[in-house]
Amino acid sequence: MLFSIYIFGGSSSATPRNALAVAVVLSGEQQEYQRVFSALENAIKEDSRQAIMLTSYFANNFISQKPFARPEINIDLIVTVGTSAARKVVAAGIMVPVVSIFLPKDNFNVIWHKPATTVAGIVMDQPMERFVELLRIVLENGDKVGMFSETIGEHAKIRDILMKARLSFVEEPINKTITARNIRRLLMSSDLVLVLPGQKNISPQRAKWLLYMAYREGKPVIAFSPSYVKAGALAAVYISPEAAGKQAAQVIIDISRSPKTISDAVSALDRIQFPQYFSIDVNSQVAMHLGINLPDERLLEKEIISNTGDGRSGSEYAD
Repeated sequence: MLFSIYIFGGSSSATPRNALAVAVVLSGEQQEYQRVFSALENAIKEDSRQAIMLTSYFANNFISQKPFARPEINIDLIVTVGTSAARKVVAAGIMVPVVSIFLPKDNFNVIWHKPATTVAGIVMDQPMERFVELLRIVLENGDKVGMFSETIGEHAKIRDILMKARLSFVEEPINKTITARNIRRLLMSSDLVLVLPGQKNISPQRAKWLLYMAYREGKPVIAFSPSYVKAGALAAVYISPEAAGKQAAQVIIDISRSPKTISDAVSALDRIQFPQYFSIDVNSQVAMHLGINLPDERLLEKEIISNTGDGRSGSEYAD
């Protein structure tokens, strides 16, 4: 399935030939990817100064139909939404510049390790400073933050950030997959468990074990997605599909305004951008069970913003 949207800003004389032609490649038909595209589309519509043409594809169709290889179809820039779309575009060896969005930082780094083209990304990982502010609020009676790792020292940069914030870091090494014993040890040695994007060792089934055992032991879990909160995490800091689309739209608009070539304009971007916008979800039932009093979610967001500035820094967590 393929669906196309054509959007022209600027003067009424704008035509497809002088518009920036952007192919938005979605990982699948899931609602979250379509929400990203809708937000991206709406944000570009609101900017009437630029001529931008969006054409959206599902990844399988984009690769199988190869519109990028047809001389009659002009594609200036590709925006991949999600991990699967990025994998398929890079595997196809397409030479068109790419902005890869809405995927974990670790996935971005692996997929675009040796790209055939110019690429920049907007990842799902929040700057660690935002998590630190939330951890400080939650950890009224403790300071030990626990994480699973495949190797000792895997999260050294996160440990250093936590230490600067006067929080302790507890690491539980695992062997390929997390076991009940790993979960039990980490819960016994920490006051809180932190789960971040890109932790491949935590499958959905293992996440359920973790949340169930943490709830039973009275230990909070802080995560990176609303699905974790619904399943039993105390809270999550995350970028919504709407926020991801809005941020991507601004990047596309900036590229369209640049006097540089499209490839050079993409090269001039930070290779990895953190989310400019973020949301917080709290599971009030879990908070009540743990005896933790948290402010309203919007108040939490405002407090974190006030203590972290715009929150897009965090270069020490971007490698």
